[in-house]
Amino acid sequence: MRQFAKEKLKHWLREILHTQDSPERTAMAFAVGVFIAFLPPIFWLHTLFAVLIAFLFRLNYVAVLAGTYTNTPITMIPLIGAEIWVGKLILRGRGPLRLPRHPPTSLEAWRLAVIQLKPFVFPFLLGSLILGLIGAAIAYPVALRIIQAYRKRRAHAEAAERDLAAAALPPPGLAPPVPAVPAVDTPENPT
Repeated sequence: MRQFAKEKLKHWLREILHTQDSPERTAMAFAVGVFIAFLPPIFWLHTLFAVLIAFLFRLNYVAVLAGTYTNTPITMIPLIGAEIWVGKLILRGRGPLRLPRHPPTSLEAWRLAVIQLKPFVFPFLLGSLILGLIGAAIAYPVALRIIQAYRKRRAHAEAAERDLAAAALPPPGLAPPVPAVPAVDTPENPT
C-alpha cells in the first residue's frame, strides 16, 4: 500500500510539474513567467496570474513561477523607472514626468496625487509590455540552452550508471562466479 501511494504521488507530481515536457516547452513556460514579471507590480498579482496561466495552458508551474520571480523587490524600482522611460520614449512624451513631492495625507491630497500620477499610467503600461516581450524573447533561448545542457549531462550520468551496473553483472547464461573459499586448517584438511 505504501509503495502504491508513493508511486501515485510521483505520478501526480510529474503531471503537475510537467517534468516530462520537452526542453522547448519548459523554456517557453519560463519565458512566460519572465513576461509576467514585467507586468505592473500589484500585490500577489504576479503569482496568481502565473499560476492561472500555467493551469490554463498546462505549463510547468515551477518554470512559470521561476520566471515570474526574476523581478524581485530589489529590481522593482529600477524596472518601473525603465518601463516608464521606454513608454515615454515610444510615445514621445513632452516634458519630464514629476512624482508628487509629499505623500498624500488627506482626501484632497490623494485626489491631487492621482491627477499628478495620471501621465505615468499609459507610458508605464506600454513600457512594461515592450520590456516584457524583450525579456521573454531573451529568456527563452537562455533557458532552452540551460535546460538542454542539464538534460544532456543527466542523460550521460544515467548512461554511465547503467554501463557500470551492466559491467558488474555476469554475461547471460553463465553462473555467477563462486567466491574462492580459503583453506582452513582442520583435522580433515591437513595442510
